[in-house]
Amino acid sequence: MILYIIAIVLTILSLISGMCMYARRAIINNFGKERGQTAVSVIVPARNEAENLPKLLNSISKEQVIEVIVMDDGSTDETQVVARYYGASVYTVENDTTWQGKSHACWQGSKYATHDLLMFVDADVQFACDDSIQNIANQYDLQGGKGLLSIQPSHKIKKLYENISAIFNLMTIVGMNQFSITKISK
Repeated sequence: MILYIIAIVLTILSLISGMCMYARRAIINNFGKERGQTAVSVIVPARNEAENLPKLLNSISKEQVIEVIVMDDGSTDETQVVARYYGASVYTVENDTTWQGKSHACWQGSKYATHDLLMFVDADVQFACDDSIQNIANQYDLQGGKGLLSIQPSHKIKKLYENISAIFNLMTIVGMNQFSITKISK
């Protein structure tokens, strides 16, 4: 009986905490064309992402000052062909026995970038509107163009077990100091 009560209390506290975090979320403003265009290099680490890339690259293709770099990390599908079809620059991740994986692909992609502002995007992401990247770049400019701007995307849940990812999303938000009693105000 006591475990049942503890479970109910923890569930209620979790729901309240989640609502508080959701209420404090920062939303990227839609600046429209009023702030101008910022040159951005979008770097996409990809391994066997031929199925996901069209959605992402279609959502980017309407942006003006965007360089798209797809870093192919050992794909065995048509990732490179699809990326090139949509106009992305495609490079193969160089083998390194001491450093592998997504972070290595991102680092190598950053070396090919021609713009100062870098955006790292997973291949299974899709931007919501035609000027999403510019809105994100403008939001970065509003914070002084310094440091890191990390965005927690919304997740389209297709299968029941994907709800478990909410735990990791909350951990990310907490890790970004979005819900802390010690948060420093500006």
